[in-house]
Amino acid sequence: NEKVDGATKALQLLNKMEAKNIKPPLRIYNSCIHGFAVRGMIDESERLLERLEELSEVNEGLRPDVLTCSTVLNAYLKYKGRVQGKPLEKRAEDLLDRMMRRYEATGDVQYRPNQYTFGTGKSVGCKIVSNSG
Repeated sequence: NEKVDGATKALQLLNKMEAKNIKPPLRIYNSCIHGFAVRGMIDESERLLERLEELSEVNEGLRPDVLTCSTVLNAYLKYKGRVQGKPLEKRAEDLLDRMMRRYEATGDVQYRPNQYTFGTGKSVGCKIVSNSG
């Protein structure tokens, strides 16, 4: 499929950059995640988000932001059924919860869910879990 090939080629380019010790900026990861998301390739979007979260543990300058997470949440709207063995709603709730916990722990606005995020979460029937009330 030509659409899938384009997203896969973008990921291959990202992999080559990393292999050559080139540190791609967040917008490159976000573009790849978006490419998978708009094609309904939910598993690939999630795997790349998880990879980005792992990279952020060793590279503080590179970490997922509200756009990254909102893109994955929006992809859930295009997917019916289960993702990685969990219902769609549960995956979305888990991601929103991670975003809120990161924001509450750091106070960093790049993690703070915004109207787009909550609108997306609401449209897939999520309940936001937050310690801030």
